[in-house]
Amino acid sequence: MLSTSSHVYSEILLHLNWHCKNDHPFVTTRVEKPVYDCIMNYCTKCKGVRFLGIGGTRDHLHLVIQVEPNVRLSEWIGKIKGASSHEANRKMGKGTLQ
Repeated sequence: MLSTSSHVYSEILLHLNWHCKNDHPFVTTRVEKPVYDCIMNYCTKCKGVRFLGIGGTRDHLHLVIQVEPNVRLSEWIGKIKGASSHEANRKMGKGTLQ
């Protein structure tokens, strides 16, 4: 049986990078700020996630976060990508990113 110390410390830093569909340059100046704000707000509201930075180019973005060990990463990443895509579609017009 494993015993764990009450003084366990973990630091998980992630650099996430994802591209727009088909590498199209969808992240224009019109879309960039609302999408970045959406991602930053989503990170801020998620328990166990600390937003550290965001950036990118017209066809991809980078996100740096710190997470606690209990965050289900594959689920969380799917949700943040979906939220950012939804916000970009909303800003550019429905169906533009399809």
